[in-house]
Amino acid sequence: MWIRRRAEEWLKREGKSIDGPFRTSKLHTPEKTSKHVHYWWFEVEEELVESSPKRFVHLLGQMGAGSDDFCHLKVPFAFLKENKALLSFRSDGKYSLELSAEEGNTFRDLRGSGKVSFEEFVQ
Repeated sequence: MWIRRRAEEWLKREGKSIDGPFRTSKLHTPEKTSKHVHYWWFEVEEELVESSPKRFVHLLGQMGAGSDDFCHLKVPFAFLKENKALLSFRSDGKYSLELSAEEGNTFRDLRGSGKVSFEEFVQ
């Protein structure tokens, strides 16, 4: 089953409703990546950040391989804009976020130069 579908089902099961766009990620594990850590990978288009009437993007990260449970972050577009220089921003106009799922470093971006923390946005 697709991660997005699982995330939608999790939102319903948890009684959560989100207003606005959302992105999903499976949990990437050390065995299957070159990073050797657990992390979530999200892409957010700059066009969305700049033009959406909504003020937030919801990031839903799968809690484990094959899991039907998710972590939920509600990230303000203003935060992405303010930290653009510290985050990985690709030439194709996308923020590329790799958020750590490692204990003691959870929700810290691994890809950008600033190692920006997203922990304050956990719902």
